[in-house]
Amino acid sequence: MKGLHDGSARLAAASLRLYLRAISSSLKIGIALEDGTIRSGDDDAIGEFVRQQSLKGPAIFPLWTSDQVNLLSLGFAPSTFRSFVDSFRFFVDDSFGGLLMASALRSLRGKLVSISQRDPADRLRGLRAFVSERPTAFLVVDGRGPYFTVSTGLINLARSIPVAIVPCSATAFPHATLRLRKAKVHLPIPASRILVQFGTPISYGPLRSTTAASDALSLQDTLLSLGAAGMTRCRANWK
Repeated sequence: MKGLHDGSARLAAASLRLYLRAISSSLKIGIALEDGTIRSGDDDAIGEFVRQQSLKGPAIFPLWTSDQVNLLSLGFAPSTFRSFVDSFRFFVDDSFGGLLMASALRSLRGKLVSISQRDPADRLRGLRAFVSERPTAFLVVDGRGPYFTVSTGLINLARSIPVAIVPCSATAFPHATLRLRKAKVHLPIPASRILVQFGTPISYGPLRSTTAASDALSLQDTLLSLGAAGMTRCRANWK
C-alpha cells in the first residue's frame, strides 16, 4: 500500500512538473515584502530580505496547503525567481501532498527537510534538530488538516527554540482547483498572476504573556488576512 501511495505521488508530481514548465513563461509573478511593495524577481530588496532573515537566526515561513503549488511555480519561472526559491528550505511530510511536493521539489534540486505527520513526538524532535541549524524554511502549517487552521505545535516550537515566524501567502488569479485526496490546492493557469507576500516577523519569546492557543488563533487570522489581501491584489493586477 505504501509503495502504491508513493508511486501515485511521483506520477502526480511528474504531471505537475510538466504542466508548470509549460505555463511558466506566461505567468506574471510578484513578491511583496513586509512594506507591501510588489517587486520583481531581480529586485535587490528581495535578496536583502533573504539575507537579513538568515542573519537574524532561524525563521519559519508558514503558509496554507492551498498555496503550495503557487509557491512551487516560482521554481519553474525565470532564473531570478528560481534563485529566490533556492534561498529557502522546504518542510515536507509523509502525506500524499507532502510526497507530491517533495518529488516536484527534488526535480528543482530543492533543499528538503522530511518530517513525520504520523508521530507528533518524532515530528517535534525533527523540527528541533533542524531549527538548530538556523535555517529559513517554508512550512505548510495545515498539512493533513484541519485545513486553514494553525495548531499550537508551531507556536510551542517557536517559543522553545526560539524561532521567528514570518507569515506568508502565495496566491494566484485566475486559478483552477487541484484536489489532492482530502486537500484542495490552487493551480495557476496560463497567464495567471501569482503573488507571494510576507508579513511582519513574529517573535514568540518565553516571556510572552499570551497563551499558545491565542497566539495560534492570531497567526491563523493573519495568514487568512494575508491570503485574502493577496487575492484582491492579484484580481486587480497589482493595483
